[in-house]
Amino acid sequence: MKNIGIFLNTMKENSYSYGNYIIDKLFDIDVNTFTTEEINAKLKNEKVRVDDQYLFEKCDCIIVLGGDGTILTAVRKCSYHQIPVIGINFGKIGFLTEVEEKDIDSTLERLLCNDFTLEKRMMLELKLDESSDVNYLALNDIVVSRGPDSRIITMDTYVNGQLIEEYRADGLILSTPTGSTAYSLAAGGPIVEPDNNVIVLTPICPHSLHNNRSIIINGSNQVEVIVVGKGDETSVASVDGQIFINIEINKKLTIKKSPIKAHLIKFKKNEFFDILRHKLSHQK
Repeated sequence: MKNIGIFLNTMKENSYSYGNYIIDKLFDIDVNTFTTEEINAKLKNEKVRVDDQYLFEKCDCIIVLGGDGTILTAVRKCSYHQIPVIGINFGKIGFLTEVEEKDIDSTLERLLCNDFTLEKRMMLELKLDESSDVNYLALNDIVVSRGPDSRIITMDTYVNGQLIEEYRADGLILSTPTGSTAYSLAAGGPIVEPDNNVIVLTPICPHSLHNNRSIIINGSNQVEVIVVGKGDETSVASVDGQIFINIEINKKLTIKKSPIKAHLIKFKKNEFFDILRHKLSHQK
């Protein structure tokens, strides 16, 4: 690898010194590094090249310093160009950021020797309007919710055109297997191994005695959600909890598996259940 991107959470000051450490170390062995103008305003490093387009479109890989949220941002920006991402954890739980600070040197060594596996993760695609070419990509989940109003909403939910449920709830989470350990889990959804081809539908605080369970469907199916109501009601679609879009009442949203996959660099094999045990149950 000769061209490596550096992407970090600018709100985490402890990531600056490590970002500069990586840039300097790679510079000394003639590896080019790229970052954004916003990030280098914090790093102030003359050895890194500032080029947003090259970072997200042409780098051999991107090293992300931050938490899972920073990984989600980077993945959505670079997945169209199949650029692999490796995360160094500066967040809290860190399901997607498998490398800890103490392992940076060994990680760089293995990365430069191509001593890793590439894991391709399913992503979801949200389309607000069938006549539009604008799609939103999500690695974790797409959530339809009531927005700022304090009342529940009604969501007619279809799979391949067939009505499966009329949810009356605070919202509905549509999750990938990767996102099954995020918001969906907190809402009572199941844990799904990340290599499965499924979409998990989990209602948020449903007002019902019978439809308070998650539904798991084949990932090749298409889901349509219509928030039913009067014109003065509001609802919101969120993408990975980071992008928020106001949606029109009585208008169909389409969610399906994207042909684009996230490419995650992994140094450990079959570590999913170890991560669950250590990071969710806090066992050492």
